[in-house]
Amino acid sequence: MKTGKVSEVILKRSVLKFLGTKQRNTPVISLDAGKIEFDESTDLLFATASMQGNQFGLIESVFHRAVNNIYAKGGKPIAVSTSLTLRSHADEQELKLYSKELNRLSTLYSIPVLSGETMVGAGATQNTITIHATGKVNKQSNTMDKKQESIEDSAKEYQIVMSKYIGLSATKLLIESRKEKLKERLTESFLAGGKKIGELLSIQKEMEVSTDFDILCSHDVSEGGIFAALWEVGESLQCGMEVSLDSILLIQETIEVCETLDLNPYLLYSGGCVLFVTKQGEALVEKLNNEGIPASVIGKTTNSPDRIVRKEDEIRYLEPFKGDEIYKGLSE
Repeated sequence: MKTGKVSEVILKRSVLKFLGTKQRNTPVISLDAGKIEFDESTDLLFATASMQGNQFGLIESVFHRAVNNIYAKGGKPIAVSTSLTLRSHADEQELKLYSKELNRLSTLYSIPVLSGETMVGAGATQNTITIHATGKVNKQSNTMDKKQESIEDSAKEYQIVMSKYIGLSATKLLIESRKEKLKERLTESFLAGGKKIGELLSIQKEMEVSTDFDILCSHDVSEGGIFAALWEVGESLQCGMEVSLDSILLIQETIEVCETLDLNPYLLYSGGCVLFVTKQGEALVEKLNNEGIPASVIGKTTNSPDRIVRKEDEIRYLEPFKGDEIYKGLSE
């Protein structure tokens, strides 16, 4: 199997097939967070994110991925817990750096760290960072229940909206981790601009804006990039879609980093970006833009079983998640 999240085929065949057979809330593809009922008006949400590697920036990516999964369900994160397995030759100074960064993120977003486990793995050559996020959501604003319904009036098209840009979290991580390689082609001042990307990785603001609109489905774009996220939305809603490649937003830093490292930005880890399925696409984009959040209507749902991306006369058919370009970029 490839490094990173397992493919959708393996996930269905060897994981989901055996989980939830006697449970009320069963895990499904593209379900960013699981839920249980807390009381008559509130559900609790649970999400987990994990990455492996020795790059310091991984902890920021994993933190946002876990927390954003809660936001994507219309929830509010209330706590996180962590599990850190260090490679066998790691030193205590490295552990201190991870802890300081976790504390910075926890303080910045007012999400307390309530528990955790830290250990050194025998024979491990890479660190493994796992963060579990817990949140709460009002039942009336829970996008999860809407998402699990198919599009009943499928003759009517829904618009697909994306917020911010693809490849943000990966671009920041690659700039920090592959700086010497990137400096062969890109200037120091250009790469310095990538440090500001960290301010864009939380999706809290766009999720708050979206509460004023009728959203059928929202999905946090993360591992596998925008193409994997679009496929997962189609699977969740059991619909086809048609997407315009030229409407997908990305920043120049992502373009240059991907060209230098020979990566496909549409298959690249994209924390900080959200997909919305709604009939109020233009209005949502306008409101997001007014709030300083870049957004674009990138496509529409269709009755056809096909999920396609168009660029002028060229067509690409979307496929289930198979891997993420981030691991290629970090390993070379």
